Amino acid sequence: MSSDKSGSVETIATDVEIIYIFDTLCGWCYGFGPVVQRLRKNYSREIPFAIMSGGLAVGDRVKPIGFMSHYILDVMPRLETMTGVTFGKPYRDLVEQGRFVLDSLPPAVALAVCKKAKPEMAFEFASEVQSRHFVNGADTNQPDLYATVAEQFGLDGNEFILAVNDPVWRETAQREFRDVHYLGIQGYPALVFRAGDQAYLIANGYTDFDTLDLRLKSILRTINT
Repeated sequence: MSSDKSGSVETIATDVEIIYIFDTLCGWCYGFGPVVQRLRKNYSREIPFAIMSGGLAVGDRVKPIGFMSHYILDVMPRLETMTGVTFGKPYRDLVEQGRFVLDSLPPAVALAVCKKAKPEMAFEFASEVQSRHFVNGADTNQPDLYATVAEQFGLDGNEFILAVNDPVWRETAQREFRDVHYLGIQGYPALVFRAGDQAYLIANGYTDFDTLDLRLKSILRTINT
């Protein structure tokens, strides 16, 4: 992929989208959030953006955070330095206590409900949930968290809780996990640019904005040539 900065893209193919694949519980995804926000600010008027939950902690990976507390605490300073985000003391306490259960399904269900009820706010909803978790130490397994965030975005909190407890929405989230697996994504965060039936992996792991911008411009020049 070329990283040539020259030239600008004036015409963009119609059947394109950028898919952000993340997991609410992924610290590097939390750090990648501002990069995605900037990318959307620069490109969303020309290219639709979609967000998908990857399923970092599912099946036998659902377990108390204590098994990886030392790793998380060790990587935090480097992650903060590289990305510019900060982790709040309540989250650090949550990690040190080790009892919080890592389970990607509850936040994925909540995001699936949001994408149906208020699709234009899906990215903001996901960002707010991550902020409440990584800054305030909110428990992502508690439905009340999602009711509060839903109300912040103009949705009825009680109805939202009913939805996240509905098996239909659980299956929707699990189907999304399978779709991500089908795409071949095994690590988060990831960004995929899709043009028709062609998919380009433009980020797999934390990537700075300038690098992504160059990659995306290169792909856009290619598909519009």
